Amino acid sequence: MPWKERTVYKMREEFVRRAQAKQKSLSALCREYGITRRTGYKWLKRSEAGEQLEDRSRRPKRIHRITAEMEREIVRRREEYPALGAVKLHRIGLTTASSSAAFADNLKVCTEKLGISPKLANFAVPFGQILYKPGTAVMYWFAAVSVAETSGLTVSAAWAVTALVISIVLSAATPPIPGGTTASFSILFAQLGLPAESFAIILALNVIQEFFRTATNLFAGQCVVLTASRTFGMYGKEN
Repeated sequence: MPWKERTVYKMREEFVRRAQAKQKSLSALCREYGITRRTGYKWLKRSEAGEQLEDRSRRPKRIHRITAEMEREIVRRREEYPALGAVKLHRIGLTTASSSAAFADNLKVCTEKLGISPKLANFAVPFGQILYKPGTAVMYWFAAVSVAETSGLTVSAAWAVTALVISIVLSAATPPIPGGTTASFSILFAQLGLPAESFAIILALNVIQEFFRTATNLFAGQCVVLTASRTFGMYGKEN
């Protein structure tokens, strides 16, 4: 029997009266009135304390207001440091090693802090986070060259170019999540003929630098989108 809005106060009084009479268990009464035990105990406690059974106001007891001078200072600092929100964004990338986790903040920073047109940002930010990962591409190429040099393999110009192309392709294919490079590393090693015994070492080192690489990818993506917005005239608060 759920409470109806027009009789809610009387139903609460009746519930308290019956609960205090102890003719039924509190659990049974709560089921009858369609409320939880926690709510039942709440109304009993208020009644025993002599309080009214009406809903309490959710209005805050204190409203903190800022002075006009403080408001002007906030506006001045926001105009002086428009990209301040990017610090939080890069912190997310550093602590989660996932650009997907930073997507919402990345989009907000690009539109609100950097002044990029939402039309461009809504397309370029998700597209860039999926395909544009320069930090990942550099990491793949550097890892391949390092393993080849330490293993005694011949690193010719053709081999280096091939490794670079594969690294770029794999960086675009790498999912933007923690540990997303594992499968790409196995493909890299297989395509370039790198020794399998070095695979575990690279994965161990990757765990450490994955956080910094994610922050680098996010920063580079913002730079490209900001440059494109100015090139195509899609920059400024009016956009």
